[in-house]
Amino acid sequence: MLLFNVFVLANYKDKKYLLKNEFMHFLKVCFSIIVLSITSFLYSQSIKRYSHNSLAEKIYLQLDNDVYTTNKTIWFKAVIANAVAHETLLSSGVLYVDLISAEEKVIESKIIKISEGIGRGYFDLNTGFKEGLYQIRAYTEWNRNFEADFVFKKYIQIFSAEEPKNSNVILENLRLIDTLEGSTRFKIDIYPKRFDNNDKNDLKVTVSFDKEQETVQLKKGKNNKYLLDYTLPAINSLINLKLQTQNGLSYTTSFSVNPNYLEVQFFPEGGDLIDQLSCKVGLKATGFNGFGKYVEGDIVDENNNLVSTFKSNRLGMGNFILNEIDISKTYHAIVRDSLKTILKKIPLPKVIKSGYSLEVNSDDKNIFVGVRLNKQNPKTVILKGATRGYEYFVENKNLINGECSYIIAKDKFPEGVIAFTVLDDFNKPVSERLFFNTREENRIDLSINLDKLSYKQRDQVNLTIENNHNSDANNLSTSILVLDKDSSGELQYSRENLLSYFLLSSDLKGHIESPGSYFRDNIDLDIDDLMLTQGWRKYKYRKPLDKLNYTLEKSLEVKGVVSVNNSKLEKEEVDILLMVFDRKPITYAKTIVSPGSFRFRLEDMYGDYKEFLTKSLTDFKKKNKKVKIAISKKQQLPISFDFKNRDIGIKDSLIEKVVKANQFQKYRQDKYYKDYYGVTKLDEVVVDAYKLTPEREKVNKKYGKPNIVIDGKDIQEKEPKWSNGLYSALRHGFQDKIIIRRSPNGNFYAEDPSQRTLVVVDGIPVKEQDLDLVQYIRSDEITSFEIINNARNFKALIAEVYSTFPPYGITDGCVLAIYTNSKKGLFGALKSTKKVEIQSIPVFATNKEFYAPIHNVINKIDWSNPDLRSPLFWKPEIKFNQKGIATLSFYNSDKTGDFLIILETISNTGKIGYKEITYNVITNDFND
Repeated sequence: MLLFNVFVLANYKDKKYLLKNEFMHFLKVCFSIIVLSITSFLYSQSIKRYSHNSLAEKIYLQLDNDVYTTNKTIWFKAVIANAVAHETLLSSGVLYVDLISAEEKVIESKIIKISEGIGRGYFDLNTGFKEGLYQIRAYTEWNRNFEADFVFKKYIQIFSAEEPKNSNVILENLRLIDTLEGSTRFKIDIYPKRFDNNDKNDLKVTVSFDKEQETVQLKKGKNNKYLLDYTLPAINSLINLKLQTQNGLSYTTSFSVNPNYLEVQFFPEGGDLIDQLSCKVGLKATGFNGFGKYVEGDIVDENNNLVSTFKSNRLGMGNFILNEIDISKTYHAIVRDSLKTILKKIPLPKVIKSGYSLEVNSDDKNIFVGVRLNKQNPKTVILKGATRGYEYFVENKNLINGECSYIIAKDKFPEGVIAFTVLDDFNKPVSERLFFNTREENRIDLSINLDKLSYKQRDQVNLTIENNHNSDANNLSTSILVLDKDSSGELQYSRENLLSYFLLSSDLKGHIESPGSYFRDNIDLDIDDLMLTQGWRKYKYRKPLDKLNYTLEKSLEVKGVVSVNNSKLEKEEVDILLMVFDRKPITYAKTIVSPGSFRFRLEDMYGDYKEFLTKSLTDFKKKNKKVKIAISKKQQLPISFDFKNRDIGIKDSLIEKVVKANQFQKYRQDKYYKDYYGVTKLDEVVVDAYKLTPEREKVNKKYGKPNIVIDGKDIQEKEPKWSNGLYSALRHGFQDKIIIRRSPNGNFYAEDPSQRTLVVVDGIPVKEQDLDLVQYIRSDEITSFEIINNARNFKALIAEVYSTFPPYGITDGCVLAIYTNSKKGLFGALKSTKKVEIQSIPVFATNKEFYAPIHNVINKIDWSNPDLRSPLFWKPEIKFNQKGIATLSFYNSDKTGDFLIILETISNTGKIGYKEITYNVITNDFND
């Protein structure tokens, strides 16, 4: 501790050394301020053309799948761009990504480093994950200024990698007992032990529907079963159930007691049905599961006279025309299914006496907008057109006989959703219509060329990717994902992609079913049906400009406040120091006028957490004053989990394919290791005078028993007075048992010269970036230092320490097992000192590379080790040369059939591209 203080004070006196990092941050901040100032100036020149949400950032995570099993890794690439132009250069540098369970608990969080709008990360799954629905959300500090719509959310499903021997469905056997007039009674069996192994006798169940809610207490019956017997009004809506055990664990889901549940909504173009005017009307039909449902039918008046007919598409959306609407009439829709069975009769929205109608159509080059009014008083009308909250078009026109029209070139707007708004002569919005402006010529055009027409199992696939817009070659961020088309390809066709998210989903509120389908070749869906229905008054860019309370983070930060306890002497200057323990301690310093706030912008640091301390370097002892430093903690973003229509107990055929393929992969891999390596029973560790604590038992079972044990008391007895920690003491007193070396940067480290050496503290592996901190553990904190040569499971330990797969040929190594009084690992040991308060801060998550084996030699030994990986290949960043060409290669697995190659790309200027091709793999003759 004394040496630590000397180090701090010495460096504090050396201002050049101390402030080097702070100066670099200062330059970065100045650059950001200049850029933002220019942006603000330009913005101020046309401030009325922006909405509040147009200043937000769009966040997109490309996931390798939507369905996982517990032996998989969730791979993702992050893209952040400004909302209006989709440019990435001035984006936040820090992205927060959470994995959230259906119990609305954050299971794991990661901070992702973002460079020019691009980052990447992963979540490793294991058997500790329960089956169920999970949410992945991503947000920036800057986006806290805006509505929750700008928090990226993605729902995934996680299943067991093992085929379940017993049912894991929490709700079973839903049955209707009887249905009396005005009420519905149902029973359902509940098994809370399937999500809470330690559930006790009482179970709290909250039943909610429409705006009603009731909580009941249930008692356990036979076989851990609880019975919910409930009567509710005869409603046609979904029922939400929240189960909560006495341990505090909860599970929430929704279902319908009416499997024939059907909801049909009608959306007049422009907003209303208006007397004497014709109108296009959009329709949307959904079933009990919230997904679109095909319907057809007739529109009739009060005398059952046929007025119009309609047919929806496969997602339940469509449109029809009502001519010469009459306010004296009432209109109904007679809704039928594909078998012509009448499902229900639904009234259309009421006709209003007067108002504005808005009609939008287009051809290849122009957009045609017509405005009509059924009264003659107003003489002028204003039409505004905005995309992503920025107004690209404003024009005032005179009405002639209550009508006017506009012809607007498509290239006046970028590609995406346009909100056309009509304002009356009092500048009041009176009608609105969303329209999708398709401009494929502005997309990035990528081509993929394969070196073969067809491939065999484990063949090498060589491909060339060419950017046909060479001007953007150096500014592209492109990813490649290769999937087994049979198991995952059909899901990929309908799920979100970069193109559909940035141009469509990110601008409309609510869940869009099958968004990727609108951007495929030979599309069977009309995107204008989506604009008429989903986009009806659900645009995200309506809010006027408001305060911005949160700053844009470009780096990791530590923020806090400083105060002095003697209030008589305010405005004192206080020098404070921040020291962060990374590979080597990094120091920062500031002078703060007390009371006041401070902010340290940190260098990029990777891991889970970094330990740090703050310290006042100003001596107020003579003035009887004490400096208080308080660190600000970030508030967690509130969790919003949508349970509607997302019951994990239901697997459709596409999801079932993915789950079965993953389970089979694990079965084959487990069988391989069992057949070729056998099952080794762990030896019992017996050491004289060796107390087998839980920490030791854990280490011994995993890595083997120790060859050398050095008691902590012996280390303390031989520790020299000049020691700065554990390795100094070992180097001085135990040279015959362990080799301690000094690296070129002055740090001590321990090693076995004949083997790679890694460190485990209290059973917790020390990560690569934290290995240099082991030397600072105080000797009086050590209870035992043990050496395990030729340790078992060493390859797995390397993967955990370095977050990557070990080099070929490494099978074992040396493990240094250190045990401490805190029993909480490396940072628990470092925190034990009472002289300073050590705190922790989350830092950037480390990355790991997607593992794809190299099958450059095919023989029987190779074939005995199954390769059934899924996805087949993933690379979040592809580099193009100056000619706009990129080349890469990967190896096929043992699977045959069609494989799907998917490219997603964005330029830093906001251009977007999406490309996919299919290739075929046949059986390798050698394997036959």
